[in-house]
Amino acid sequence: MQKRWSLVAVITVTAVLGNPPPTSAQTSVEAGNPAPVPALVRMEEAQAGDHWTYAERDEITGKVRGTTTHIVSGVTPAGIGVRLSTPERPARDLAFDRSWNLIRDGAWRYSPHDGRGIMRPLRVGEIWPVEAESIKMDSMLDFRRTGRSRVTMQESVTTPAGRFDTYRIDTVFQDKASGGRLRRDVVYRTWYAPAINHWVKRMVEVRDGGMLSDRQSWELTSYGRQAEDRAVPNLRGSVILQ
Repeated sequence: MQKRWSLVAVITVTAVLGNPPPTSAQTSVEAGNPAPVPALVRMEEAQAGDHWTYAERDEITGKVRGTTTHIVSGVTPAGIGVRLSTPERPARDLAFDRSWNLIRDGAWRYSPHDGRGIMRPLRVGEIWPVEAESIKMDSMLDFRRTGRSRVTMQESVTTPAGRFDTYRIDTVFQDKASGGRLRRDVVYRTWYAPAINHWVKRMVEVRDGGMLSDRQSWELTSYGRQAEDRAVPNLRGSVILQ
């Protein structure tokens, strides 16, 4: 009986998870050798075609929600246009300033920006205020944001995309709807890597009226740079700050 149940368990697990052949990296790890770390591709200044792909995880349920890819559609002295692509969801066009503060996201507008970017030069201990007005143009819902960001440490972070030297930035703010009807408390933790001009890991926790409503994370799985003449030709019409 015990052998029979063991066989059933093996068949069930194989049916659910599959049994793909081991990759060379897996074989290396199983042999006691560390998996190879991808070589660093330096991307300090944004260019059209730069791209970063993240695994998005629901930290409340522990489930992976899917992947999200940020592709730079264009760059001006004032800002950076980004096409955000997620499987099974419509693509969105975002507009950032050159410090990765969000200005526009679909119907949302942020003035002067959303406050989740960086402030150069990055130094451990640096603190800057977060103050913003946000409005959803199709419903005229508006919020006032107040808080602060702080560079807490330098940290080496390894993800499936490689190993990166990062600055960890903790951002804490509160959004209040006009009239005080709604209140949202938000904590972001961002690991920003200057060498690739983007974050390699990010976590957020959101509380509405003091009650936990969302906790999720993003981890970089791949990134790269395309030649400008080949860079994402289907992104015409993307929002770019002039």
